[in-house]
Amino acid sequence: MNGIFEDAGAPRVTSVQLLNPYIDKDALTDKMSVLDIVARTDQAILIDIEIQIRNTGEMRERSLYYWAKLYEGQLHESDTYHTLRPTIAINVLDFVEIPNDRVHNVFQLRNQDGALFTDHLTLHFLEVPKFAQAMLHEQTALIRWLAFLNVIAAHSPSQAKPGGGQVAGGREGRPIFSSVGASFSQITLRI
Repeated sequence: MNGIFEDAGAPRVTSVQLLNPYIDKDALTDKMSVLDIVARTDQAILIDIEIQIRNTGEMRERSLYYWAKLYEGQLHESDTYHTLRPTIAINVLDFVEIPNDRVHNVFQLRNQDGALFTDHLTLHFLEVPKFAQAMLHEQTALIRWLAFLNVIAAHSPSQAKPGGGQVAGGREGRPIFSSVGASFSQITLRI
């Protein structure tokens, strides 16, 4: 994760605790949500890490929805709003979602002059198809981590996707990671 935070100019994380990825329904009619990885940092910041291979056309809304569920889930009866902690969504995508050349896009809530409203909302989008171009120009921790993912995907021909997909992830991609002897969570937390 520190490669992502370093690239965004955010402080490093020294430890994380993995949490239950299931978000319970509040009512029978609510949508059941299962996140890929949920973690809490040593500063009590909540992080949702999602890895998406297929573009279903709803990634932005999905990311906001998961972020909102994690954020609101922090409050319990009689808690004050001051107990809320920043919540971060990290989306690793095997498709282009943001129409620019950046591998890593960071979104926060700001006013028209660019002043940060709150640090409680941060959405990261890492787009692997843009990786090859970035690798020619940069050698950051984030680029090294994306290169690591590409090597793992390249050594798992049984999981290769048509069209040259480069990232393994989500529930569909987990066998790639276990085929090299490491768990999905351990590898993803190297971000």
